[in-house]
Amino acid sequence: MADEPIAADPRLSQSRKFTWVWIAPIAAAVIAIWLAYSTISNRGPQITILFESATGLEAGETSIKFKDVEIGRVEAVRINDDLKTIEVTARMVKGSDGLLTSQAQFWIVRPRVGTGGVSGLDTLVSGAYIEFDPGGGEPSREFTGQEEPPLVRSSVPGTRYELRAQSLDGVSRGSPIYHRGIEVGNVLGYELRNETEDLIIYIFVREPHDQLVTNNTRFWNASGLTVQAGTEGLGLQVESVQALLTGGIAFINSGGEAAIEIASAGSEFTLYENELEAREAVFDERVPLLVNFNSSIRGLRVGAPVELRGIKVGEVTSIDLELNAQTSEIRTPVVIEIEPQRFSFVGGEIDGADQYTVGDEMVARGLRARLDPGSFITGELIVSLVFDDTDSYDGLDHRTSPPTLPAVTSELEELTASVSGILQKIASLPIETIVDEMRAAVGSARGLIESPDLKASITGLNSAMADLEGLMSEVRGEAGPLVRSMRNTANEAERAIRAATALLVEAEGAVGPESPLSYDLQQMMQELTSAARSVRLFADYLERHPEALLRGKRGGFQ
Repeated sequence: MADEPIAADPRLSQSRKFTWVWIAPIAAAVIAIWLAYSTISNRGPQITILFESATGLEAGETSIKFKDVEIGRVEAVRINDDLKTIEVTARMVKGSDGLLTSQAQFWIVRPRVGTGGVSGLDTLVSGAYIEFDPGGGEPSREFTGQEEPPLVRSSVPGTRYELRAQSLDGVSRGSPIYHRGIEVGNVLGYELRNETEDLIIYIFVREPHDQLVTNNTRFWNASGLTVQAGTEGLGLQVESVQALLTGGIAFINSGGEAAIEIASAGSEFTLYENELEAREAVFDERVPLLVNFNSSIRGLRVGAPVELRGIKVGEVTSIDLELNAQTSEIRTPVVIEIEPQRFSFVGGEIDGADQYTVGDEMVARGLRARLDPGSFITGELIVSLVFDDTDSYDGLDHRTSPPTLPAVTSELEELTASVSGILQKIASLPIETIVDEMRAAVGSARGLIESPDLKASITGLNSAMADLEGLMSEVRGEAGPLVRSMRNTANEAERAIRAATALLVEAEGAVGPESPLSYDLQQMMQELTSAARSVRLFADYLERHPEALLRGKRGGFQ
C-alpha cells in the first residue's frame, strides 16, 4: 500500500491586536448608561393627586407651581378605577421630598369668582396649572386635590379655632371675622358631625389679632341685617356692607373674669345668634323661680326680660299651660331666672346656698311679680319685680320646684277692670227712656217755637223797640237846648261869683275880715262855686248821655 500524503492542520491562528471598530458602540453604551443614571439621579419623587375633574390639565404640559416657581409637571391624567375621581400622576423636582407631607395642599388654578373677588385671570392666557402649598405632617406621595383654593396659606401666621353653632344663618366659606369693625380673619369651612349632629365652623384669625382671642371671648353671627323687636321697640344692626352681602362673624372680650388666658389653637367656642345674646352670656349664674299668674299672659314670650325698678335682672325661660285633672283648674306657670351677677352686692357676697334665703327675706318685705306692658307698639309683656305688701307672705313657697314667687295684679288689669265697671254702669242706664224723654223735650221746644203766641210776642217786642228808638231820638233832640241852657246858667253863676268876690273884697276893707258880714259873704261864695260846678258837670254828662233824662244816672256826677 502506497504511502498517503499527510494533510495540513486546519486550525486558524488568533490575532492578539485591538480592533478600533468597537470604540463607537462602547462609547455609546457608556453615554447611555451615564445619561440614564444622570436622569434617574436628578429626577424628583413621583406623586399621585386625585381631583374631581381635570378641567385644563394636559399630560406633559401642565406644571405644578409654588409661589410662581415650577416645582413639578403632570406626566399622566387618567380616570381612576372608582370612576368618580381623576388620577393625576406628576413628577416633582429633585429636593422637594421634604415638602411632600400629609398636610400639603394641591388645587387647580383657573378663573374663579368668589366672596374674595375674582382670581386666576392670568390662566386665560397661560392656561391652567396646579398650585401647591406645603404643610406639616408625615411624608406622603398620595394627595387629594382641593376643589377651591385655600383661604389661608401655610405661610400666613395666625391661629385656627372652632365654633359650635346651631345653624349657619348666612355664614359661608370665606366670610370675614370682625373685631370692633376690623376684619381680622376668615371662615375656613364647616362640617356637620354625624355622631353628635353638632355644626362646627372652622375659623382663622391672623396675627397679631389672634392674641385678642381669650378664654372669655364671645363670638356671634354678624351676617346680614339684624332686626330686633322687643320691649324697647324696633332695632336694626349691621356689622358692615360686606357682612350684609356675604355674612360674617364678630367677637368681643367680655370682662369680669379673674383669669384671662390667650386661647390655644383649636379651642372651641360657642357661636351666639346676635351681639345681645353674646354680651348676655357673661351672666352665667341663674336662680330659677316659679310664678303663677291668674290672668292672661298673651304677649309674654320666652326670653322676655325680668326687671326690677326698670333694670333687667333676669329673663323668662319657660311658659306652660297646666290643667289639674282633679279640680279642672287651669294654670299658666311661668319660670323666670334671676341673674345675681347683675347685682352689685354691698356688705359682702351672697353664695348659692344663701340665694333663696335672701329671696325669702325679700318676699317677706313685699317682693312680688307682676305683668307689665313692655312696648305698646309690639304688645309684648315683661315681668316686673315690685314691692306690694297688700298680702302678707313669710317667704317663697318651697313646696314647688323651683320655689314659687307670689304674683300681684298688674296695673293694666286694674285699669281694664275699672273701665269694665264704668261700661257696665253705662250699660245699666235706661238709655231708651232717656232718649224718649229727650225726644219729648225737643218736641215741646219745637211746638213752643212754632206757636202763634210766641210769634205775636216777638212782633210786639219789635214794635216796642222801635218806639223806644224814636223816643231816644226825641230825647237827643231836646237834650241839646237843655245842655246849652245849663251851660249859660253856669256861665251866669260864674259871673255872679266874680262880682260877689269883688264885693267881698270891698266889704272886708270896710267892715274888716272878722266881721259877720264878711263871713256870710264867704259862705255864699262857696255855695255859688259848688252850684256852678254841679251845673257844668251835669251839662257835660247830658251831652254824652242824653238817655239819662229817661233812666237817670246812678252814683252821681263826677
